[in-house]
Amino acid sequence: MNTPINYIILFLFALLYTSCQNTTTSTGALTTISIRDTVINIGSIKYGEVQKVQFKIENNGDAPLLIKHVEPGCGCTKVDWSKKPIKKGAAAIISVEFDGRAFGFFRKDIEVFMNTVEGSKRLYFKGEAVDN
Repeated sequence: MNTPINYIILFLFALLYTSCQNTTTSTGALTTISIRDTVINIGSIKYGEVQKVQFKIENNGDAPLLIKHVEPGCGCTKVDWSKKPIKKGAAAIISVEFDGRAFGFFRKDIEVFMNTVEGSKRLYFKGEAVDN
């Protein structure tokens, strides 16, 4: 039976199927990256001292690298990065500021959301806040 409701249902299923198949970004392509240091040890810092860390992400793929969003793991961490596409062979720097207002060892993370096959990468920095 070819009723209008059957055509509507078929259309909705087709629409749903095609919307779930799109795994590329707004540029239409995914890329590959390399990161030299996924864990950075900043060593001992003075309690209450703001420490800066930088992660370098290189674009090894053919498509421009888009860093869509960077999510810090806690409120003591601020992040900054370039919102511009990173060309093939170029690198992006993600700058992190950590406010060490807790004594002892720490291990903090940021999650970087990009147009890569994995979609995101978690990066870490660690150290110890001491009283001196």
